[in-house]
Amino acid sequence: MLVVADELHGDLTFPGHAYTPFSTIDATNVITCLSPAKSFIIASCCSAFTVIAVDDRRAAFQAENSRLTVIKNNAFANVAMQAAWQDGGPWLAAVLQYIEGNLAFVHDRLAKTQINLIEPDGTFLPWLDFRQIGLSSDDLTAFLRNRAGWTVTCGPAFGDQGIESARLNIDCRRAVLGEALERLTTALAGMD
Repeated sequence: MLVVADELHGDLTFPGHAYTPFSTIDATNVITCLSPAKSFIIASCCSAFTVIAVDDRRAAFQAENSRLTVIKNNAFANVAMQAAWQDGGPWLAAVLQYIEGNLAFVHDRLAKTQINLIEPDGTFLPWLDFRQIGLSSDDLTAFLRNRAGWTVTCGPAFGDQGIESARLNIDCRRAVLGEALERLTTALAGMD
């Protein structure tokens, strides 16, 4: 089976956890998508690429990309990617520390609610489990948007395992995150 491995969040692995590229498990049946865009906030550079070990598959992929004209990398993006991965280690370490602080903040704030934080090994997009509040997926989406003022990606967009859950972006100032969590707490209190 061919696997397309989206590993754009691989750099955002918290200390104490390990990121294992899929290609170290099976390099012949994978198309690996990589970019420093998420971890170094350079998405506007169109800085992404694929790694495909099998020559025939790589040639077919390149031909299809050319046909669809989706190749957007440019000289600026290439330099930005190289600079990020070559010299951005200290900056990334500071970002990870801040995101971990935001995660701990979310954990503490949700401890007083029926919402469970699903502890991630990395990334700035942790999952929240809303099963205990008893709303269907559609009602949960409406509740989060209309009552808490949240625009989140709700779980069903990611398959059946995501039902009654939502992904929260914590890559922001802690004050902004605090306001969002306060709105959620107020909305939950209004359900009683």
